[in-house]
Amino acid sequence: MPEHNDRCSFCNKTRSEVGYLVRGSTSLICEKCLTRAGAALSKAKLNTKSTFEVPAPHDIRDFLDEFVIGQDHAKKTLAVAVFDHYLRLLDAEASIKADDVEIEKTNILMLGPTGCGKTYLVKTLARMLGVPFTIADATRLTEAGFIGDDVEDILTPLLASSGGDPVRASRGIVYIDEIDKIATAQTSATMTRDVRGEGVQQALLKLLEGSKVMVPAPSHRRTPGGQVVEVDTSNILFIVSGAFPTLKNIIAKRVNKKANIGITSIGSSSKDIKEESDLLQMVSTQDLRKYGFIPEFLGRIPVVVALRELTTNELSLILTEPRNALLKQYKRKFDIGCRVELEVTPEAVEAIAKKAAKQRRGARGLRAIVDPIFTGSFYDLPSCLIDGVSVYEKLVVTPEVINNKEVEPTRILKKEHENWIAPWETV
Repeated sequence: MPEHNDRCSFCNKTRSEVGYLVRGSTSLICEKCLTRAGAALSKAKLNTKSTFEVPAPHDIRDFLDEFVIGQDHAKKTLAVAVFDHYLRLLDAEASIKADDVEIEKTNILMLGPTGCGKTYLVKTLARMLGVPFTIADATRLTEAGFIGDDVEDILTPLLASSGGDPVRASRGIVYIDEIDKIATAQTSATMTRDVRGEGVQQALLKLLEGSKVMVPAPSHRRTPGGQVVEVDTSNILFIVSGAFPTLKNIIAKRVNKKANIGITSIGSSSKDIKEESDLLQMVSTQDLRKYGFIPEFLGRIPVVVALRELTTNELSLILTEPRNALLKQYKRKFDIGCRVELEVTPEAVEAIAKKAAKQRRGARGLRAIVDPIFTGSFYDLPSCLIDGVSVYEKLVVTPEVINNKEVEPTRILKKEHENWIAPWETV
């Protein structure tokens, strides 16, 4: 048979249409069909895999240390909780067969001030484990039948990140932020139904406990007749978090101390209280119930991790130490886009950290401070290249740049370009 008539046995396209064909003993296959077959085989192997490998807690902690500064207690607690959860996956099949002890599901509550690293910790954790991951906002959730998202809708992005595979999605991580916003109102001036508070807590119970729920398929809306997929939440790790801004007052009242004065001890045996974050470390189920969470909801989240507010020193380290530190990113961008070395003095780093600490926005506030500093330089320096080489040797940021909006980073010209005139300075 002539080569131009050879066809792929799967898609029936000719050699002239697909380019290359791999010949077997009785059939041919093109490159595209071969790629699709490999993907299907990998998916089949994933679906039949009965074990899940998870690193030891020490390895989890070491990985988190590469990206996250501070929060040592939280990282240790989180590493143990995640290891415990995935041990349950390893043991699930054997327990069912042997009718033996069944390990209960472990969900996690993280609480702490804004910018302390709650979301970033979980994102980094999901990256290490290589499992499907999604972030949901509790403020968008309402009871079924009301305007807003049903609780099952938070699993749709998880299904999408799993390639539409419900088996892989069932071993993922769901992170629900702003969970404190669904606490039952302490007082209510009206008799209106609390569709965003206790109603949502009740609706979340079946997901947290573990059940088979019908989830809208990715790219499909929840409409009558719309496509849905069954997902088993029994092995999904749920991590919920929130800032809980007034929780410290409830804790302080319980221990008969005021959060806004420098009391150094609680009773005769408790540790010192030096800041508000110390109060959060003492949180109890009783405090969370007073905050507005029902007992059934709290009972399904046995692990509570309290994060501390970041110190000035920790904010300085966040700028320079992690693998993806903010200033490391800027140095790389100036090197690639402007061919200029960026130097941020230690004093400038400290000034940025102090400014962020004063604003009390945590690590989230660092970028808001740093970005405006480099706007003018990023605008000008790409136009200062001669044959792909910058006329500037270095860009230096000092504390004066941080503390005075009118001061720009210092641009140091190379000796051979001392008399160079910038394009925007020419008449």
